[in-house]
Amino acid sequence: MQLVDIKGSKLARSPLCQYVISEGKVTGFDLHPSGDYLLATSSKGRVYVFRIDTGELRGTIRIPLNASGCQVDPSGLYVIVRVPAFANLNAMNLASGGGASQLATQIGHFGANEKDLARNTILMYEVGTGMPAAEICSVFEISEMRFSCDGRFLALGSTSGAISVWSMGSHLHQNVKQVLDAMKLSNDFWFNYPIFLPDSE
Repeated sequence: MQLVDIKGSKLARSPLCQYVISEGKVTGFDLHPSGDYLLATSSKGRVYVFRIDTGELRGTIRIPLNASGCQVDPSGLYVIVRVPAFANLNAMNLASGGGASQLATQIGHFGANEKDLARNTILMYEVGTGMPAAEICSVFEISEMRFSCDGRFLALGSTSGAISVWSMGSHLHQNVKQVLDAMKLSNDFWFNYPIFLPDSE
């Protein structure tokens, strides 16, 4: 069987590559803006980073168990996951880790009865190093996560009808802006900065 698009063009009979995580279930995934990598979140506490063209595993980022979702910012520098209220954030909780700046003050909030919603935490990590970069604590139950195309804002949505929009901290946004500007000048920017992550135990 072949897939056919609306103009009648035939699509490939099989996928370019398939990616398999070694532990747990896939609870989210996203494509890196370079077009070179696929990031997939595992229920067993890992974000897997694969080469899209070869399926090669380039390493993992340690995250809390039962984290889900996976959203890479437009520059490719950061990835965020959502952590349910019952999960143990342990060492990955930035409040206890120290040294990482939080996302800036909430700038927009729409919806009612937020106090009645289950709470989640958003954790952000550096894609290139796997190190924690920021967190948003005690957010309503999250069903959708989206960065703005310029990386200035992060929108979080809930199935219960609430949406909040957060502003990236100045340091984080400056990093994102620098890479986005460099990507405009060089289409192969990320070719010069390949991602290789050591597996953490």
